[in-house]
Amino acid sequence: MLLQNICLADNNVSTAGCKDPNSGFYKTTAGEKSEKIYGLVQCRGDVSAANCANCTNKSVAVALQDCLKSKTVKVWFTWCYLRDSDQPFFSVWDKSTYKVPTHDDPSVGSQGFNFLNGLAAATLMLQARVLNVGQSGKGYGMVQCTRDISRANCSKCFDAQLMTFRTIVGNSRGWEIYGYSCSMWYHDNQFYFSTMTISSISVP
Repeated sequence: MLLQNICLADNNVSTAGCKDPNSGFYKTTAGEKSEKIYGLVQCRGDVSAANCANCTNKSVAVALQDCLKSKTVKVWFTWCYLRDSDQPFFSVWDKSTYKVPTHDDPSVGSQGFNFLNGLAAATLMLQARVLNVGQSGKGYGMVQCTRDISRANCSKCFDAQLMTFRTIVGNSRGWEIYGYSCSMWYHDNQFYFSTMTISSISVP
């Protein structure tokens, strides 16, 4: 497994991305030809270097325990994502995705989805906004792509997630959609850290 070879061999699993604790993103390869493997780690954009490091450590530990003999490993936590494979995947849009639902509220469900649709349409690799929904309070959204894909594929990734989950999300007051190339988060509480640059919009 690549993360075992790179992180543990370097005695450096305590740093985010195994190499650069400040970037929150790291990709690398090991081996040659048919023995070549590819590895990537990325943390959510608002997460500190220390939290990114802790999440990366946890991901590596889970991967080493549960997936040591696997040729393809994908580990998702709220703050970070780890992947390695014997097949090249850098800069390739991976359409795999899944949704984590929360509780329902018909009064803000559709507004939240439309809000996230607008957030994704900004075609930024990482962005967060606040939605003011009147008496229902506020909604908080964030979208992020992995840094190895292009801006164009990032936009396509968001569009595909929104199309796939439009009816599934329904009246959910909050949800998380995780993909191997992009992810979305929406909640009625501020789940991201204040290090993010935030814009705000209101529902008419």
